[in-house]
Amino acid sequence: MVQATETSFQIVCRHAELIKAREAQLGAYPGDGPTSQQASALVEALRPISEAEAVLPSILLTAFHSAVDAEMTWLFPERDPFGLPVTAALREIQNFTGKALEAAMPGTRPGLEEYASLAVVANAARRTEQLHGNRIIWRLVLARVLYRIGRFLSG
Repeated sequence: MVQATETSFQIVCRHAELIKAREAQLGAYPGDGPTSQQASALVEALRPISEAEAVLPSILLTAFHSAVDAEMTWLFPERDPFGLPVTAALREIQNFTGKALEAAMPGTRPGLEEYASLAVVANAARRTEQLHGNRIIWRLVLARVLYRIGRFLSG
């Protein structure tokens, strides 16, 4: 397979082991990022891609979904020393698997983009809830009011 994917796979595997070790050392899940079980599942989903010359589209799709899901486990990747390198590697894997799926089955790109976009929206909602709780975010209220005033004045 492509060397860049093997490099990304190695990054994910190394960090998955570090995530497992951190969780074992703490004795509990740290609260952000993948659990040790999720990290193991991600590595197992990616392993067939790194070991085979030709990969079935179902394996590519599973790897794509696993990479997106693992990336979205982090609410605050910038706060975790493992977050930024792993999310960068996962995005490379998503790009590779997406392109390979599109080559194997033309027309799958919109579905993959929709899956990733919905995951990003759900993660953003969880992140906003974690940051602000159930409080009113006045910037959004002001933006909506100004938008409606602008539509009223222009129409």
